[in-house]
Amino acid sequence: MNILYITTTEFSSNSGVRKKIYGQVSAMNKAGLNTKVLAPFDGKISAIDGDLISPVGKYHTKGIFKFFYLAEKLYKSVLLYYQKEKFDGVYIRYSILDWNLMKLLKELKRERKKIFLEIPSYPYDLEYSRKPFYKKLALYMDRFFSKEIHKYVDAIFTPSPNQENIYGIKTVFFENGIDLAQIQKRNYSGPIKDVFRLLGVANLSDWHGYDRIIKGISSFVNKKKTFKILFNIVGDGAELPKLKKMATELNVQENIIFHGKKYDKELDDIYKESDVAVTSIAFFRLHFAGRTSLKTREACVKGIPFISVKGDPVFDENFEYMYTVEDKDVPVDVESIYNWFKNLDHKRYVTEMNQFAKENLGWDKTFKNVISYIKGHNRNDKRSS
Repeated sequence: MNILYITTTEFSSNSGVRKKIYGQVSAMNKAGLNTKVLAPFDGKISAIDGDLISPVGKYHTKGIFKFFYLAEKLYKSVLLYYQKEKFDGVYIRYSILDWNLMKLLKELKRERKKIFLEIPSYPYDLEYSRKPFYKKLALYMDRFFSKEIHKYVDAIFTPSPNQENIYGIKTVFFENGIDLAQIQKRNYSGPIKDVFRLLGVANLSDWHGYDRIIKGISSFVNKKKTFKILFNIVGDGAELPKLKKMATELNVQENIIFHGKKYDKELDDIYKESDVAVTSIAFFRLHFAGRTSLKTREACVKGIPFISVKGDPVFDENFEYMYTVEDKDVPVDVESIYNWFKNLDHKRYVTEMNQFAKENLGWDKTFKNVISYIKGHNRNDKRSS
């Protein structure tokens, strides 16, 4: 079965979403679903097949309505591209439903193509309510058109639990996974006496909850200090100015290190000299039930103990190398985390966490429900034809 994976995600960036898509596509190909990606890449709509990148159209990224322009060019390219290539179905990573996507769905259904949507988080209303006005406008369009998509879509795939159907469409749950080939086990330098080093790596958004850590550090340094604490923040994003301002106002500038974006060896070096990772610890700001985070999975592959919240189906409360904090808008008790960390066996956990990740977190394991559904859908069609 041949599948065209469609996404508005910029593939020339080294984002977590791009890594996720690569992992999904790799798992689909290994399972016998011949899958290519159509996505924006460096100013062009491109067909991506492994390392082979073939431009099929152009788009511009200027102006406040650039997303709608990108969507128009991308979905028009889909119509042209699938007519030249033989695809049995399309997999669309859902961002927002507008007239461009609606037109594509109608045309694909006329061509009797199988249509699968991935909704990365549901519900997503609150997430869009905090965005600029033109994206809020997009949410209203989404609500309008979503009443009709059950006519065209065969299934929705989502890591958000407890969703039997969305918009009246059959829903298949999957757990977020990770591309094990893209992330290497770290070479940990070991703990330093009387210094505790936290690490956050993200495209900084408020649901990562790094402000909770900064507030917790502020509370700690105002007490009698028994050790020094450092929080390495790697990345850029909308939350960065707020975090910098908070660190200054709370007078903890010496404890918070903003590294900006780092990749490859530079990022590996920061992992090497960090003790505990901070994953996403403010899901309450999104108001949806899902608690599966790529950050926890990356930390596990790397072999770095991590701070998280309850609700991830892979890591239960007995997972030795996870420290669970409340999913509430309260400062994190960093001293308790330090005491927990001191009692871990530093000679064992890098290897043990990496092995756990290999056995449980690869996309070939976490994406099997989706792959089985797509294959089963294809077999059923063949029987009925």
